[in-house]
Amino acid sequence: MNSILSYENLVHAVSGAIGSVTAMTIFYPLDTARLILQAYLL
Repeated sequence: MNSILSYENLVHAVSGAIGSVTAMTIFYPLDTARLILQAYLL
């Protein structure tokens, strides 16, 4: 039985965190721009 605090679980947690930060860094400004354009074009 694997421990909860194993190296493999740490790697998965860190890669998930990095993926989330990368996605938010890329998509948050695009989503903000989309909302501003929608507000001005209504």
